[in-house]
Parts: sequence; C-alpha cells; structure tokens
Amino acid sequence: MGLLLKDKPTIGFIGFGQMGGAIAHAIHGAFDGYAILAVESNPARQEWMRSECSYVRPVAFSELFEQCHVIFLAIKPQQVSDLAQKVLPYLQSNHCLISMLAGVSYLSLTELFNPAQIVRIMPNTPAKLAKGVTGIYHDSNVSEQSKGLVIELCQSFGRVLVLDSDHDMDIITAMSGSGPAFFYRMVDAFVRFGVSSGLDDRVAKEAAINTMIGAGHMLLNDPNPQDQIQRVASPNGTTQAGLEMMDHQEFDTLMEKVLHRSYERAVELSKESLC
Repeated sequence: MGLLLKDKPTIGFIGFGQMGGAIAHAIHGAFDGYAILAVESNPARQEWMRSECSYVRPVAFSELFEQCHVIFLAIKPQQVSDLAQKVLPYLQSNHCLISMLAGVSYLSLTELFNPAQIVRIMPNTPAKLAKGVTGIYHDSNVSEQSKGLVIELCQSFGRVLVLDSDHDMDIITAMSGSGPAFFYRMVDAFVRFGVSSGLDDRVAKEAAINTMIGAGHMLLNDPNPQDQIQRVASPNGTTQAGLEMMDHQEFDTLMEKVLHRSYERAVELSKESLC
C-alpha cells in the first residue's frame, strides 16, 4: 500500500550533521506539529541529537521509509552510492528524496534512487537562522503534492529560488552556497584593517558586521547595486577614492574569477558523481 501525505507529515533525515540539524531546527520552529525522524550513524551526533534535539526521534531505515513521505539526504556526497544500496529495498515511487549533496547531479540521483521522486536543493548556512537562500530543482516526475511540501519546508529556513535546470544548481552553488564565505572574507579584511589602524577589535567587528547587514537591507529595498554605490560615493570623496583603488586592482574581475572557479568546481563534482 502506498504512503499517503498527511496534514501534518512526518519529515525524515538521513544524516544529521550541521546543515541537517539547522534545517530540522527551522522546520520544527515553523511547523510545530510535524514529527521529525532521523537516521544518523555517527555516535557523537546521536548523542548531540539526544541532548539538543529532543524533538527528533532516531530510527532505522525501515521505520524512516515507512513513516516518511519526504526525506532529506544530508550525508556527505561521497557516501551517496553506499546509501543507495542500503535504502533500495525501502524505496517507493511516492517517496520524495530531497538531496542537499553538493556536486551530486540530478541524473546521478535519479539513477541511484529509482523509483523515488527526487528534488535537488542547495541551501546555505544562514538557514540556521531562517535567513538562508535555497536553490531548488526538480523535473516533471515530481508530483504537485511533493513540490508543494518541499517548497513549504524550504521556505521555513529562508528564501527559495526555483531553478530551471540542474546546470543552474551549479551557479547557485557558487553564488549562495559558497557565497557566505566570500562575504565573511571581506568582513575579515575590514576587521583586520580596523584593528591594524588602531580600533579596538570589538569595535572593528561591530562596525564591519553591521555595515554589511545594513547594506544588505538597503539592497532589499532597491536591488540595484550600481544605484546604491552612487548614493554612497561623492565626487572626490573617500568612497570614490576607495572605488578607484578597487578599479585599479581589478576587484570586479577578481570576484568573477572567484565565483567562476567555485562554479567550475561544482561542475567537476557533478561529473565525478556520474563515474
């Protein structure tokens, strides 16, 4: 007998590391009536689940697939083939597996986990605060019921971007998946400048972090970076001097190279997952 999606579905996790835990926390906060089950083989993470996540019930694969229609795959990408062999006896066509495995292509996932429905997502670490950006891709084999629930779940941990192709996932991986680290690197440079120039470390961090947060909110109100730059920069002023140094050092070209290399690595990982 096939599984039926309930009004308050039970959500499953295979793997419960940092990202899986963050997503489960967001879902629990947004949907208090949803039960959450997890399969986690790491003893340290099992202990963490017991002490910090009392709302999550550890289970075996058999119970997970019996109780859950939607299951997040939150393991390491290199474990995906072994996992597929373990869960194959439990898979049904109305199971929906949500893969957050960087570099594991949609084609690989559909071949490994046939006959389950597959949705591929790329969340980022701000999901922990329900401020994430999550790219989502699926094909026409995913039911409307599954699509609706997956989007609803992902909206609980931030902004959702539904993508047109698996190729787009590689671009989103570079921009929003890896992107936070690139912004943190810039903040770190701001802080190091402030401290080396005489500011207290606490003051330098507060100035750098809140400047970035405030600038982000300005872009939410008017998402045109060039317009925002012009509002800050006065002719012959301090901002203009800094922008001219950015031009001299080819800052835009550097950032394009950073993002393109991250994107290339995502493509490489997708090809490797087909081997």
